Amino acid sequence: MLKRNYFFEFAGMPQSGKTTIMETIANWLKGSGHTIEEYRGRSRSSRLRSAPIADLNVSLACDAVNFTISAIGLEKPEHKIYLLDKGLVDRCIFTDTLVHYGKVNSTDGNAVKGFLTQPRLLEKLDGVFIFVTLPQIALEREYGIRPPTPGREVMNENFLYIMYETIMKDYFEPQNLLLSNTHLRRSDQKHEENAGKFVRQNILNTVKNTQFMRTDQVNEQETVDRVRENILSIIQM
Repeated sequence: MLKRNYFFEFAGMPQSGKTTIMETIANWLKGSGHTIEEYRGRSRSSRLRSAPIADLNVSLACDAVNFTISAIGLEKPEHKIYLLDKGLVDRCIFTDTLVHYGKVNSTDGNAVKGFLTQPRLLEKLDGVFIFVTLPQIALEREYGIRPPTPGREVMNENFLYIMYETIMKDYFEPQNLLLSNTHLRRSDQKHEENAGKFVRQNILNTVKNTQFMRTDQVNEQETVDRVRENILSIIQM
C-alpha cells in the first residue's frame, strides 16, 4: 500500500510517443496492483478548441493547475499514482513555443508559466519525462503518406521545429525547472522501446525508494543500498 500520492508527468512534442508510453505504464501499474489516476490535457476535448490558440493555451494551463491542486489538496482514503499526459511542464513547453512562434507575447507567456510553475505545484512532481522526436517523424506519424493538412497551427513543420529547438535549448537541463527527476528521452522508432523501459524502471525505483526511505541506524545501510540501486539502474538504461 502506498504511503503517499505520486505524480509523474509525460510531456513533450506531439506524436513523440508520450501518450502511448503512458498508457503502457498505466496498464503495467494496474497489473501490479497500484491505484492510478490519469490526466489528459487534450485540446480536442476542450470547449475552447476552436478559440485562438493563445486563449486555448490559457484554458489548458488552468485545467492542468486545477487537476493538480485537486489531487494534492483533498484528503483521500487511499493514495494513488497520478500519471499526467500534457500537464504542468508540457504546458510550459507549449507556452514557450507559442512565444517563439509569435502567437503569444513574452509578457503573457511569462504570466502563464508563472501560474504553472508555482513551487507548491512543481514540488509534487516525482518525475517528469520529456519526449522529443524529429519533426519529420512526428508528421509521418500524424499523416502517414497523406500530405499535411493545410492551416493546422501545431501539426506543421515550422511549429514542430520551433518546439524541438525550444525543448533542446531550454529543457535539456532539469535544473531549468528546479526538478531533480526530469529526463529528456528520444522516442523515434529506434529509441521508443528503450524510452518505455527507462520510464517504467524510473517510476518503480522512485516509488520503492521513497516508500522505504528511513535513515535510523537500523535501516541506514538499506537506504544507501536502495539509492545506489536506483542510480545504477538509471545510468545503465
